[in-house]
Amino acid sequence: MQADRQATVFLLFSLCCFCLAGLGCSEKSSDRQSASDGSVTSQAEAKPVAPARIISQDEFLQLAGSNGGLLVLDVRTGGEFSSGHIAGAVNVPHDTLKRRIAEFLPRKGEDVVVYCESGGRTRMAISTLRRAGFESVLHLEGDMAAWRRSGQPLE
Repeated sequence: MQADRQATVFLLFSLCCFCLAGLGCSEKSSDRQSASDGSVTSQAEAKPVAPARIISQDEFLQLAGSNGGLLVLDVRTGGEFSSGHIAGAVNVPHDTLKRRIAEFLPRKGEDVVVYCESGGRTRMAISTLRRAGFESVLHLEGDMAAWRRSGQPLE
């Protein structure tokens, strides 16, 4: 009787292990990675995207002057944005851009200028925008730190 119970327990344990090992067999777990928002993406979705063209402050000012409807995304936090930002910029913290991307899809054929404080969050935002089909994504050279240092106006 004891031997039958041990055999049953062993069989159930083996069956559970087999079932758990089979989870996700259509995609190896090494082919998946966790995103910062908790979602899981495959390597196909996580492939590197082309970097944005870097534009100088002068180029930005010329572009903004000739294109009144230029989409400028400040991907810093709300607090950073409140402490000063480029006139006309829209605050979309980089960690919310993926969830809010639909707001900007009607403008994906236009130039989009992106900046943060020093560039790290800008690169993440650029990747999100590229994956969503935005082709003309521009990175403001030096980001907000350089903008401030050069004495450019803030709102």
